[in-house]
Amino acid sequence: MRDHTHPGYRFSSMKALAIIAFKEKVTREVFINDIQELAEYWASYDWKGDDFNERNIEAIVRLYDSAVKYSNTSAETLEEWLGYEFKKIGNKRNGRSQDVHLSIARATRDVLHPDGWQNKDGRPSSEQIVKEYRESHPEARKTDCIRDTGLSKPTVYKWWDETPGPKVSKKVFSPVEKSKTNYLVNY
Repeated sequence: MRDHTHPGYRFSSMKALAIIAFKEKVTREVFINDIQELAEYWASYDWKGDDFNERNIEAIVRLYDSAVKYSNTSAETLEEWLGYEFKKIGNKRNGRSQDVHLSIARATRDVLHPDGWQNKDGRPSSEQIVKEYRESHPEARKTDCIRDTGLSKPTVYKWWDETPGPKVSKKVFSPVEKSKTNYLVNY
């Protein structure tokens, strides 16, 4: 970047550098040292009255501090700000062709999942989950089902009454017991 930057591109190239440093998780201190070193290097050139001063560096540091707003900046935009194209890393196949990469991935999949890795039956429906829960937990309440299955309250309430649960005999209270407790335990 030091030698590739042309007149008129210094501030925009440092702006691109700030965004790249943020994306690559370069610490603030390292970034500040790098741009100060770069500014000192550029100070040795004659830029025809185009001074790059401390205010510019402060502005770039502020941009780095708020770079999260610019984290989605495309590579093309960064190249435009830099004034030249930079080498793109490309894919993450370690230099292998797509065919070789996929054959390695499939072989790894077959070793790790010899019985097959796909669920051919698909995801169980919410209705099925509630039904199976009611069958395996006959004394459970709706809140128990919500907590244990992770389904939302409206979903459990929707399917609770529509799925037949096991028949549970309700306890009958005598008038004396009823007045003591003043509520039904099993409902």
